[in-house]
Amino acid sequence: GVLELIEDDSECLITIDCDGLDPSVIPGVLIPQPGGLSYFDVVDLMRGVASKCRIVGLDIVEFVPERDVQNLGAIAIARILCNGLGCIRKRAVSAPLTEVRTANCGTSSQDDRVGVRMMI
Repeated sequence: GVLELIEDDSECLITIDCDGLDPSVIPGVLIPQPGGLSYFDVVDLMRGVASKCRIVGLDIVEFVPERDVQNLGAIAIARILCNGLGCIRKRAVSAPLTEVRTANCGTSSQDDRVGVRMMI
């Protein structure tokens, strides 16, 4: 399959085009077309990519919130992003960290600070 085309231990940027997913998953696109990828297809592909290479970026394009139905697409996108972050983190744990930065997530109290670790 397509995963065989990815070189081992390479760096990869994943772009998910919402038009490529079935409208039952993400209805909020400009021209919905049946027969697209399922939610699980996308998550399985991301996991496969993460098992072969380092994901250096993840973005989602072509989502039209005004066309979304009951926020189904927004929820699916949030879940896909969470899975993608999990794939990135899992790979980062298995590889040595070269540099770690901690970001303050906007809280004012030192005790409430939430750190986000990111591979650079």
